[in-house]
Amino acid sequence: RDAIDTRFENEYGKYIFIDTAGLRRQSRVDERVEKFSVLRAKAAVERADVCLIMIDADHFKSINDRFGHLEGDHVLKAIAQTLSQGLRQNDHLFRYGGEEFVVLCEGLDAGTAALRADSIRQLVTGGVMTPDHMPVTISIGVAGAPNDGESVSALLSVADERLYRAKNLGRDRVVGADGAIVRGSDSDIRPVDDFAK
Repeated sequence: RDAIDTRFENEYGKYIFIDTAGLRRQSRVDERVEKFSVLRAKAAVERADVCLIMIDADHFKSINDRFGHLEGDHVLKAIAQTLSQGLRQNDHLFRYGGEEFVVLCEGLDAGTAALRADSIRQLVTGGVMTPDHMPVTISIGVAGAPNDGESVSALLSVADERLYRAKNLGRDRVVGADGAIVRGSDSDIRPVDDFAK
């Protein structure tokens, strides 16, 4: 858990907050933690949930390798804009490094957050293309407080594990609480083990 925050602080030092207008501004790590703490305190008072959605662009290195970093940046901007369009006004979107994004959602339980994450996944797949007009896909991991942890570090760790499970299961999907998978038109939620059968 701490390794994720340490890696983040060492490599990036800052992260990019993307507001509802699609503007990006630099923010310090402590602001991220402060924002989460405020959301958690508010959620505890209101008995509401807070979820963290971690998003990673699939095969992004190959986009950079084939088309160059400038085109890769265009793809990342298109992903950020599309993500912004799929969020509620009170969701908070951050760029978390390379091709990863994090969304903090207040007032969503883990199941609803996974469904919202899948609708975001479908928006990106349907709306973001590589320079040769191939769809860009994303993989997503979802974690929710309090079940998956009470700190931003704990939620990042769980969401990161679930994100990489989505990658290992073939990409272009969402893995949520208890290993539940949401993907595309199936839109059914099943434990990971059910997909292995």
